[in-house]
Amino acid sequence: MHPGRTYFTNNGILVVLEKPESERINCTTSATEVKSVTSNKAPVSDTEPMLAQAVAKESVIQQAIAQLSANKNTSVLSLLDEAQKVWDQERFREAAEFYKNLLEEIPELALLGFSINLAHSIILSIDWSEVSRILPSEINYLETSGWLKSLKAGKPLDNESNPVPWYTYPAIEFIENKLKKDYRVFEFGSGHSTLWFAERTLQVVSVENNPEWFEDIQEKIPDNVELHLIEDENEYASKIIEYPEECFDIIVIDGINRNKCTEYAISKLKKNGFIIFDNTDNQDYDEGLETLYNEGFKHIEFYGLVPSYTYKNCTSLFFKTDDLLTPNNLPSNKQSCLGRSGFQITNSQVETVDELANFEQYQPEQINQGARTMVADSLDQYQSNSFNQSSITNLVQERGQLAYQLLNLSEEQLISAYLGNLGEAHKKLMNSGIKDQKLTEHEQAFVNELLENKSEGTELPAWEYLPDGWNTNDSRIKGWNVQNILDIRKANWSYFLELTQSTNPVAENYGTHNTYMAYAYVLALAARKKDCISLLDWGGGVGDYYLISKALLPEVKIDYHCKEVPLLCEGGRELLPEATFYENEEDCLRRSYDLILSSGSLQYWEDWRKVAQQLASASNSYLYITRLPVVHQVPSFVVVQRPYSYGYQTEYMGWFLNREEFLNYMIGLDMELVREFLIAEKFPVLGAPEPGEGRGFLFRPRTGGDQA
Repeated sequence: MHPGRTYFTNNGILVVLEKPESERINCTTSATEVKSVTSNKAPVSDTEPMLAQAVAKESVIQQAIAQLSANKNTSVLSLLDEAQKVWDQERFREAAEFYKNLLEEIPELALLGFSINLAHSIILSIDWSEVSRILPSEINYLETSGWLKSLKAGKPLDNESNPVPWYTYPAIEFIENKLKKDYRVFEFGSGHSTLWFAERTLQVVSVENNPEWFEDIQEKIPDNVELHLIEDENEYASKIIEYPEECFDIIVIDGINRNKCTEYAISKLKKNGFIIFDNTDNQDYDEGLETLYNEGFKHIEFYGLVPSYTYKNCTSLFFKTDDLLTPNNLPSNKQSCLGRSGFQITNSQVETVDELANFEQYQPEQINQGARTMVADSLDQYQSNSFNQSSITNLVQERGQLAYQLLNLSEEQLISAYLGNLGEAHKKLMNSGIKDQKLTEHEQAFVNELLENKSEGTELPAWEYLPDGWNTNDSRIKGWNVQNILDIRKANWSYFLELTQSTNPVAENYGTHNTYMAYAYVLALAARKKDCISLLDWGGGVGDYYLISKALLPEVKIDYHCKEVPLLCEGGRELLPEATFYENEEDCLRRSYDLILSSGSLQYWEDWRKVAQQLASASNSYLYITRLPVVHQVPSFVVVQRPYSYGYQTEYMGWFLNREEFLNYMIGLDMELVREFLIAEKFPVLGAPEPGEGRGFLFRPRTGGDQA
């Protein structure tokens, strides 16, 4: 038998010989097993009896093909290969004729499922572009949903070739508007849904049992996906046990051993979370469904068409609270990755972007009107579904057009225009989150002009959002190892020493004083019942916290260690000869400490997770991470900080970490949160999707250490 072909029988038995997904024969006869095969799922589970049976029957199918070839005195496989080549070239009308003739000559092929190939070839042989042209624009759901593209590709795609889950279309339509950027998702079974969720949520944890599919999907996943290969079906189902209770907002059950997966998943779901259980019309999963019913879960069944195939399937959602049923917006305002509805298209009063996009002809007052209409409409579309690619594209184009016009107005015209609707539209645009998209050529030119004018007195913001993340060629970003910083620290040392040794407040402003007093609480905990404590100050400058610690607890000996950049280590050794300064991580992390302090430093490491893990490993009692900028509603993002107001002639990049992402990571390091501190109010970051605030987090190891 030719390697790499997929065959089906009309009674559910099938054979899979490995081949890349894009090259597989596009045929099917059964809802459940087809999806497993074409998504490259391994057919090995007692919950997938037909698929398990298929593996056992592989030699039988091979023999059947061979017997057919002998009986017909021709190579049936060669004929199938020829048909496949015609399909691969998208000559579907010829493929349909080929399969029709083949089935007439060898009727036995119908028993192997090749009548399905004929049916799919006939569907795709239709001139769908002509059908769409005849219909009102965008109204052909088979096209706009991506169903035709999925049928052709043999995998679930939207009309822009982006991945979508292999759920029923009604389920996808419902789920997509319930997602939030701070959601954490656990999937039993990886695939296109993994990529789809990753683009829309904070984190996706997915387990996969098939090594080949694991390797394939691993090459495509972004940084916020945690993918695990687990071939043993019991270990596969129990993987979720490793995570804290009520850890996930969504749990997807769409792989092997589903009944056991259901049993383990329940306690890991947040109270207002929901479970997506696919193929619930398969009686093999009745046990898992009964488990959910007995645990008090409510459910909704979404029957309907699925990507790539012509059959009806069922995807079900299970939940306990009614939060899932709260409407996000009116149905007429819904935006979907699967396209607009019929009434949204035929009864829409929104002018198209194309009709309003030509700003070149407008005078300032006309720009006001055009901006108000175009941007407001596009923002409505974007805000109702910020994941819809077409609305994002529209807004990026409009943002570029606004920038172009602003750059070409005189100062007087600019003031007049910006005080009106143009300014209002621009402000709404920049608050919408579309600023996350890359700058257009005109916008980048404007930014470059601002940067060039900086030396001429143009004031740049102290904090600014970097939409491209931790990537820059800006020569001003020199980091912390700068002579100018050391000079200023040394010049201020005597004054700081005086503050800590007097009865005056230890800081000149309320915010810094609050920061030090929060540290006093932490230091007192760490030093309880001790005459001496070891302290590692990660990113501690020239040793400020050594003086603060001595001032706060004069009776306790502070064995002070500091990790810093080379220049500040040099200055620290000069100012504090009794302390120990380290220029590299390895030296200072060879031992453990009673208290590890990271004050305003963790965020400045590109790989902050690695640093957090190192600090947690070196902590035998307490780890205090403070002055950490956090956000709550959006994923972590990168900013550039410009500390020119302090006299520092440098800039540096840093993270604004999503609080939940940070805490979940620390908990995953087996650290327990002891107390959280409010350190600083919102940071004024230009262009950020959410203002950050400074917080402190005191952790201790879950096992061992000081459990006071």
